[in-house]
Amino acid sequence: MYRYLIIGILIILLAGCSTAPNLDNDPRSGGFFGGLAGVTRGDYKARQAERESALASVRGANMGLQQDNQALEQDRQRKQAEVARLKQQVAQLDDDIGSLSAKVAVLNQHGGSSQVTQLKQRVSELEHKTSTLKTRAENADTPALVKEKERLEKEYNAALQTYLVMSDAGGSVGTTAVSSGLSDFPR
Repeated sequence: MYRYLIIGILIILLAGCSTAPNLDNDPRSGGFFGGLAGVTRGDYKARQAERESALASVRGANMGLQQDNQALEQDRQRKQAEVARLKQQVAQLDDDIGSLSAKVAVLNQHGGSSQVTQLKQRVSELEHKTSTLKTRAENADTPALVKEKERLEKEYNAALQTYLVMSDAGGSVGTTAVSSGLSDFPR
């Protein structure tokens, strides 16, 4: 009787050793012989290796996402600094335009010709465009704002040149230099 029992156990053990690992073999189910077969076939080690591999893959993906997050944060900070710098430049341009407006008003008091009035109107338009640019700086894309600021700076420089020509001419605005200065001013 014992002989048949020992032969039966040996057959089960040999059958467990001769098969490939079964990753679906769950150690929490299957009873004693299923567990014994799982241990002898290497099911549990193979299952553990598979899970460790999956964990390493998830950790690698997590690391990649963290690096992406850091890159996005650096990009956000760079853009935030660029917008702050742009706002500062627009504020300086606004101050310069305000100063030019006061100078044109004085020039207008000393000899307000049609060209001085035209310059005054253009400076007023610049003030309006600058305030619009300040508002847009809160929620627009930076490259478009930079281009708009540069365009306004060119308009300001042209208006300043026109003012300088008019003030050097002593308020006499009938000269061709003043006329050419106004024609250079972008519309």
